[in-house]
Amino acid sequence: MYAFAIYQAYASVNENNILYDIEQIRYLRVRAANMGQLNTIENNTVQVIATFDHSPFVEMVIHDIEKLGVLPQNIVALPLENLDSGAHIIDTIHRADGRSVLDGAMMGATIFAVLGAIYGFVLYWGPIIWGLIGLAGGFILGLIIELALSKKKLKVFASRKSEVIIEVMCDSSLKNQLIKVLKSRKANGYVVIPQRLTSTT
Repeated sequence: MYAFAIYQAYASVNENNILYDIEQIRYLRVRAANMGQLNTIENNTVQVIATFDHSPFVEMVIHDIEKLGVLPQNIVALPLENLDSGAHIIDTIHRADGRSVLDGAMMGATIFAVLGAIYGFVLYWGPIIWGLIGLAGGFILGLIIELALSKKKLKVFASRKSEVIIEVMCDSSLKNQLIKVLKSRKANGYVVIPQRLTSTT
């Protein structure tokens, strides 16, 4: 019961961290909308930033954007440097990637502690001792199983390719065509940067 309570508190913190990330994304979008707006009368250009995986689609999308009439000097493509993506045993309040290996260990500890307490009534040492033995044994067994199952996934995450960021400045009339090209060439995501109105004082 106590192992489940610890796991429940741990899972709740992780869910709150994920919810915080979602709310932060919403806040940044609202902040960008409030701080600036498109000024199509004075300045008729728009800035679009997109990310791609390293693939032939990067060169294809640059070629397609140039075919739309965007000047080559208005297209910037740079690779992003990967940060250290080492696996962590525990998700913390400052970093939650959903790849913690304690989930299986906590479930194993809970199951075996309950079984140890149940069958401890008919065994020699009693339910408390067998519950604690089941808790420790289930934790170790669950941790071993979780590490064995997630080893391959951790290797995939650790060897992930870096991304390429593409920044395009173009006429606002080409925005919809540009976004269509980005989607057709498998962009991971894109954002249209709102232009800020310059106040003349």
